Amino acid sequence: MGIFVALIIALVCLILWFVVSSITRCSSPAPVEEQEAAATPASETEEPSGPTSTPRNDWEKGTVPELFQTDPAWADKSYAGGTMAKNGCGVTCMAMVYIALTGDTTMGPVEMAAFSEEGGYVEGGGTPWRFMSDGGAELGLTVETLPNVAKYLIDELNEGHPIIANVGPGTFTTVGHYIVLTKADGNDRVFIHNPNAPEDNETSWDINLIMDEARNFWAFSA
Repeated sequence: MGIFVALIIALVCLILWFVVSSITRCSSPAPVEEQEAAATPASETEEPSGPTSTPRNDWEKGTVPELFQTDPAWADKSYAGGTMAKNGCGVTCMAMVYIALTGDTTMGPVEMAAFSEEGGYVEGGGTPWRFMSDGGAELGLTVETLPNVAKYLIDELNEGHPIIANVGPGTFTTVGHYIVLTKADGNDRVFIHNPNAPEDNETSWDINLIMDEARNFWAFSA
Protein backbone atom coordinates (compact mmCIF):
# COMPACT_ATOMS: atom_id res chain seq x y z
CA MET A 1 0.00 0.00 0.00
CA GLY A 2 2.80 2.36 0.93
CA ILE A 3 4.57 1.68 -2.34
CA PHE A 4 1.35 2.34 -4.29
CA VAL A 5 0.86 5.72 -2.53
CA ALA A 6 4.48 6.62 -3.22
CA LEU A 7 4.01 5.82 -6.91
CA ILE A 8 0.87 7.99 -7.05
CA ILE A 9 2.70 10.89 -5.39
CA ALA A 10 5.63 10.51 -7.78
CA LEU A 11 3.26 10.50 -10.77
CA VAL A 12 1.47 13.64 -9.56
CA CYS A 13 4.83 15.41 -9.05
CA LEU A 14 5.89 14.44 -12.56
CA ILE A 15 2.68 15.84 -14.04
CA LEU A 16 3.03 19.09 -12.06
CA TRP A 17 6.65 19.49 -13.19
CA PHE A 18 5.62 19.04 -16.83
CA VAL A 19 2.80 21.59 -16.52
CA VAL A 20 5.05 24.15 -14.81
CA SER A 21 7.78 23.63 -17.38
CA SER A 22 5.30 24.14 -20.22
CA ILE A 23 4.05 27.42 -18.77
CA THR A 24 7.60 28.70 -18.39
CA ARG A 25 8.42 27.92 -22.01
CA CYS A 26 5.26 29.64 -23.24
CA SER A 27 6.08 32.80 -21.31
CA SER A 28 9.75 32.95 -22.26
CA PRO A 29 11.03 36.42 -23.27
CA ALA A 30 10.23 37.45 -26.83
CA PRO A 31 13.05 38.48 -29.16
CA VAL A 32 14.42 41.96 -28.45
CA GLU A 33 12.70 43.55 -31.45
CA GLU A 34 9.35 42.12 -30.32
CA GLN A 35 9.89 43.42 -26.79
CA GLU A 36 10.65 46.90 -28.16
CA ALA A 37 7.57 46.83 -30.35
CA ALA A 38 5.42 45.77 -27.40
CA ALA A 39 6.87 48.57 -25.26
CA THR A 40 6.25 51.23 -27.94
CA PRO A 41 2.90 53.04 -27.75
CA ALA A 42 0.56 52.17 -30.59
CA SER A 43 0.63 55.74 -31.88
CA GLU A 44 4.36 55.38 -32.57
CA THR A 45 4.14 52.06 -34.40
CA GLU A 46 1.14 52.83 -36.55
CA GLU A 47 1.61 54.25 -40.03
CA PRO A 48 1.68 58.06 -39.78
CA SER A 49 -1.42 59.81 -41.04
CA GLY A 50 -1.52 63.02 -42.97
CA PRO A 51 -2.54 64.54 -46.30
CA THR A 52 -1.23 63.05 -49.51
CA SER A 53 0.63 65.37 -51.86
CA THR A 54 0.39 65.45 -55.64
CA PRO A 55 2.35 62.37 -56.79
CA ARG A 56 5.82 63.09 -58.14
CA ASN A 57 4.99 61.63 -61.54
CA ASP A 58 2.25 64.28 -61.88
CA TRP A 59 4.56 67.22 -61.17
CA GLU A 60 4.88 69.38 -64.26
CA LYS A 61 5.84 72.82 -65.44
CA GLY A 62 2.98 75.30 -65.40
CA THR A 63 1.07 73.68 -62.54
CA VAL A 64 1.67 74.31 -58.84
CA PRO A 65 1.49 70.89 -57.18
CA GLU A 66 -0.14 70.44 -53.79
CA LEU A 67 2.68 69.50 -51.44
CA PHE A 68 2.19 69.13 -47.71
CA GLN A 69 4.85 69.30 -45.03
CA THR A 70 2.81 66.74 -43.07
CA ASP A 71 2.69 64.21 -45.91
CA PRO A 72 3.67 60.85 -44.33
CA ALA A 73 6.22 60.39 -47.14
CA TRP A 74 8.48 62.98 -45.48
CA ALA A 75 6.73 64.37 -42.39
CA ASP A 76 9.26 62.74 -40.04
CA LYS A 77 12.33 63.66 -42.07
CA SER A 78 14.81 65.88 -40.25
CA TYR A 79 14.88 69.60 -40.97
CA ALA A 80 16.05 72.66 -39.05
CA GLY A 81 16.55 70.81 -35.79
CA GLY A 82 13.09 69.24 -35.93
CA THR A 83 10.97 67.55 -38.56
CA MET A 84 9.53 68.54 -41.89
CA ALA A 85 6.07 68.35 -40.33
CA LYS A 86 7.04 70.98 -37.76
CA ASN A 87 9.53 73.20 -39.57
CA GLY A 88 9.12 72.51 -43.28
CA CYS A 89 6.51 75.01 -44.51
CA GLY A 90 9.03 77.33 -46.17
CA VAL A 91 10.94 74.69 -48.10
CA THR A 92 7.72 72.93 -49.06
CA CYS A 93 6.39 76.18 -50.51
CA MET A 94 9.63 76.75 -52.41
CA ALA A 95 9.44 73.23 -53.82
CA MET A 96 5.91 73.91 -55.11
CA VAL A 97 6.99 77.13 -56.78
CA TYR A 98 10.20 75.69 -58.22
CA ILE A 99 8.46 72.69 -59.75
CA ALA A 100 5.73 74.86 -61.29
CA LEU A 101 8.25 77.22 -62.90
CA THR A 102 10.90 74.74 -64.04
CA GLY A 103 9.25 71.34 -64.31
CA ASP A 104 12.22 69.91 -62.38
CA THR A 105 10.84 66.92 -60.48
CA THR A 106 14.10 66.22 -58.64
CA MET A 107 13.54 69.04 -56.13
CA GLY A 108 10.71 67.96 -53.87
CA PRO A 109 10.30 69.06 -50.25
CA VAL A 110 13.02 66.72 -48.92
CA GLU A 111 15.54 67.82 -51.54
CA MET A 112 14.64 71.47 -51.00
CA ALA A 113 15.16 71.03 -47.26
CA ALA A 114 18.62 69.59 -47.93
CA PHE A 115 19.38 72.54 -50.24
CA SER A 116 18.34 74.95 -47.48
CA GLU A 117 20.46 73.30 -44.82
CA GLU A 118 23.50 72.85 -47.03
CA GLY A 119 23.25 76.47 -48.15
CA GLY A 120 23.20 77.75 -44.56
CA TYR A 121 19.68 79.12 -44.79
CA VAL A 122 18.36 77.54 -41.58
CA GLU A 123 17.99 79.94 -38.66
CA GLY A 124 16.32 79.55 -35.29
CA GLY A 125 14.74 76.21 -36.08
CA GLY A 126 13.08 77.43 -39.26
CA THR A 127 13.42 78.99 -42.71
CA PRO A 128 14.38 82.69 -42.79
CA TRP A 129 13.07 85.21 -45.28
CA ARG A 130 16.41 85.36 -47.08
CA PHE A 131 15.82 81.79 -48.25
CA MET A 132 13.02 83.15 -50.41
CA SER A 133 15.13 85.91 -51.98
CA ASP A 134 18.71 84.59 -51.90
CA GLY A 135 17.78 80.91 -52.00
CA GLY A 136 15.36 81.48 -54.84
CA ALA A 137 18.02 83.31 -56.83
CA GLU A 138 20.52 80.53 -56.14
CA LEU A 139 17.99 78.11 -57.60
CA GLY A 140 17.96 80.17 -60.78
CA LEU A 141 14.63 81.88 -60.20
CA THR A 142 13.86 85.57 -60.57
CA VAL A 143 12.54 86.82 -57.24
CA GLU A 144 10.78 90.11 -56.55
CA THR A 145 9.73 91.32 -53.12
CA LEU A 146 6.27 92.82 -53.47
CA PRO A 147 4.54 95.62 -51.59
CA ASN A 148 1.41 94.79 -49.64
CA VAL A 149 -0.84 96.12 -52.40
CA ALA A 150 -3.63 94.06 -53.93
CA LYS A 151 -3.07 95.27 -57.49
CA TYR A 152 0.60 94.24 -57.49
CA LEU A 153 -0.20 90.82 -56.07
CA ILE A 154 -3.03 90.08 -58.50
CA ASP A 155 -1.05 91.38 -61.48
CA GLU A 156 1.81 88.99 -60.68
CA LEU A 157 -0.57 86.05 -60.34
CA ASN A 158 -2.21 86.93 -63.66
CA GLU A 159 1.25 86.88 -65.24
CA GLY A 160 1.63 83.28 -64.06
CA HIS A 161 4.05 84.15 -61.26
CA PRO A 162 3.33 82.24 -58.03
CA ILE A 163 3.78 84.18 -54.82
CA ILE A 164 5.02 82.95 -51.46
CA ALA A 165 3.59 84.84 -48.50
CA ASN A 166 4.88 84.84 -44.97
CA VAL A 167 1.90 85.22 -42.66
CA GLY A 168 1.72 85.97 -38.95
CA PRO A 169 -0.73 84.76 -36.31
CA GLY A 170 -4.30 84.71 -37.50
CA THR A 171 -6.28 82.60 -39.93
CA PHE A 172 -3.45 80.34 -41.09
CA THR A 173 -1.16 80.03 -38.07
CA THR A 174 -0.68 80.82 -34.40
CA VAL A 175 2.99 81.74 -34.86
CA GLY A 176 4.42 82.21 -38.37
CA HIS A 177 3.88 80.34 -41.62
CA TYR A 178 4.51 80.31 -45.37
CA ILE A 179 1.80 79.75 -47.98
CA VAL A 180 1.73 79.93 -51.78
CA LEU A 181 -0.67 82.17 -53.69
CA THR A 182 -1.29 80.28 -56.93
CA LYS A 183 -3.80 82.27 -58.99
CA ALA A 184 -6.43 84.99 -58.89
CA ASP A 185 -10.06 84.25 -59.62
CA GLY A 186 -11.37 87.81 -59.90
CA ASN A 187 -13.19 90.00 -57.39
CA ASP A 188 -10.01 90.38 -55.32
CA ARG A 189 -9.92 86.71 -54.41
CA VAL A 190 -7.03 84.26 -54.79
CA PHE A 191 -6.39 80.55 -54.49
CA ILE A 192 -3.65 79.31 -52.21
CA HIS A 193 -1.70 76.18 -51.45
CA ASN A 194 -1.24 75.89 -47.70
CA PRO A 195 1.41 73.23 -46.99
CA ASN A 196 -0.17 72.49 -43.62
CA ALA A 197 -3.92 72.54 -44.32
CA PRO A 198 -5.32 70.91 -47.48
CA GLU A 199 -8.80 72.19 -46.73
CA ASP A 200 -7.57 75.77 -47.27
CA ASN A 201 -6.78 74.90 -50.89
CA GLU A 202 -10.36 74.06 -51.79
CA THR A 203 -11.70 77.61 -51.94
CA SER A 204 -10.61 81.11 -52.90
CA TRP A 205 -9.63 83.68 -50.28
CA ASP A 206 -10.20 87.41 -49.97
CA ILE A 207 -6.88 89.02 -50.89
CA ASN A 208 -7.48 91.68 -48.22
CA LEU A 209 -7.61 89.05 -45.47
CA ILE A 210 -4.27 87.65 -46.62
CA MET A 211 -2.77 91.14 -46.85
CA ASP A 212 -3.92 91.92 -43.31
CA GLU A 213 -2.07 88.88 -41.95
CA ALA A 214 0.93 88.82 -44.28
CA ARG A 215 4.37 90.06 -43.28
CA ASN A 216 6.01 89.76 -46.68
CA PHE A 217 5.43 88.62 -50.26
CA TRP A 218 7.84 87.24 -52.89
CA ALA A 219 6.85 86.72 -56.56
CA PHE A 220 8.77 84.14 -58.59
CA SER A 221 9.38 83.68 -62.27
CA ALA A 222 11.85 81.74 -64.42
